[in-house]
Amino acid sequence: MPIETITRAAKRYYEELYLQQVERQLFYNLFNIPDESSDAGFLLDTLIGSPYAVTYKAKGGQSHVRPYTPGSGRLIEPPIAAEKTPLTEELLDKLVAGVDAVGGFGRNEAKLVGDIVRQHVSAFNMLKNYQAMQVFVTGIFEAKGKNGGDLDLDIDYSRAAGNALTADFSSVDITAAFTAAINKLRDNGTPLDNLVAILGTNWQANYGADSDVTTAQQNNNANIIAASDMVPPELANIEAFISWAVIAVLV
Repeated sequence: MPIETITRAAKRYYEELYLQQVERQLFYNLFNIPDESSDAGFLLDTLIGSPYAVTYKAKGGQSHVRPYTPGSGRLIEPPIAAEKTPLTEELLDKLVAGVDAVGGFGRNEAKLVGDIVRQHVSAFNMLKNYQAMQVFVTGIFEAKGKNGGDLDLDIDYSRAAGNALTADFSSVDITAAFTAAINKLRDNGTPLDNLVAILGTNWQANYGADSDVTTAQQNNNANIIAASDMVPPELANIEAFISWAVIAVLV
């Protein structure tokens, strides 16, 4: 069988799967402006300003000298992820799930290629959702090899160390931990209306066990952990949240 026949079928199924996806992916919401290029590398320039108000000078005095840092540029060579599934003669001869035993070879082959491509698409979505979350959690775009091996391909965005907060719940309660996180967001100029937090299992456990939280929930229904019908519309119907995340809305 000519290999281009299978390749074209795989391409068609790949395009159809992306066009027909009902669930949105998490990474679309976190990075919603596509910036695509076929170049092998791209420039990632960094310019961080720290403006402050001008000062007046004395009569006949000199102007204030304002320092300026021009920033820096670096060339990023993006890591490449690739998947393949060999279609051996044995695999092509097997009866594919969802096709009648009396179905023709063409139907069997089409269903086989479609199912394989569907697994590849799901795997890529899973990886991109994980990487998007890691950028927010650690400030690093992780590109790991098989079994989590370090390929020296990670992209570190050099997030300020002070913006990474940890909470030791053996000595800090959940209220203090949230207060520290909200104050850090406020210090960085983050809008705090309609705030949404994605909680890991450790934070979820301490949130649900805190007596102040449960008391507030009893007195104010607005402070209850969000159920599926309370999820903000921007985060509704996202596959990654449905499968492995719990959302809590902090009011």
